Amino acid sequence: MSLRSNPIVIRLRSIGRTLGINPLIARVIGDKTYEARFDEAFLAEIRDGDCVWDVGANRGIYTESIAGRVGTSGKVVAFEPSPANFPALKARCGARGNVQFMQMALGNSEGVARMALGADDLGATSRIMTSEAPAAASGSDAGLVEVPIRAGASVATSGQAPSPQVVKIDVEGHELNCLLGLEPLLRPDGIRVLGIEVHFGLLSARGEPDTPRRIESILSKAGYTVRWVDASHIVATRAA
Repeated sequence: MSLRSNPIVIRLRSIGRTLGINPLIARVIGDKTYEARFDEAFLAEIRDGDCVWDVGANRGIYTESIAGRVGTSGKVVAFEPSPANFPALKARCGARGNVQFMQMALGNSEGVARMALGADDLGATSRIMTSEAPAAASGSDAGLVEVPIRAGASVATSGQAPSPQVVKIDVEGHELNCLLGLEPLLRPDGIRVLGIEVHFGLLSARGEPDTPRRIESILSKAGYTVRWVDASHIVATRAA
């Protein structure tokens, strides 16, 4: 267990979030480069010719950067289930010959999932609903839709998309389920690098504060070196 996934630290973060002081604390300790640290650490691990899965591609900002890193001999598979975001993703990256678009969510099940569409301008807060209970849209949601969901390993073994060497996961609290669906690919000759955003606030609100530790445990047991490159992002690597 790392300091980031320690239950006491997670509880303190939750209190700070409730009080609204976490941004102030981040400024005091100099954590001004949120996401920039992840960008640098994650993109540095991508090699020319890699196949990279961008899971939760949103509107393609990372997809575009990754496509440039893998080159013409590599490939990016961009997964985005949101019917609001998917057209924007294709419009941004559709001219790139090394990007494949998949309008689906990845999890640890096969079928249909409910998705709350984010009401923010970029749709960045759209998220898969993990509870089976009916859920009303909140003030930050624009409504609920049904989207296809697949286990990542199933997508690869079926040939629907090439198996990845690198995976980026940004799925708004659904990261554990997504990782569980990829477990058969977490082998020495499988995925080499994973970059995961862990959404502590959403997980705590759902009563799942242990999820960060579970993610660390799965990766460590599979042989990865796990680094927290900032307050919310993991970069997990294995030696080539």
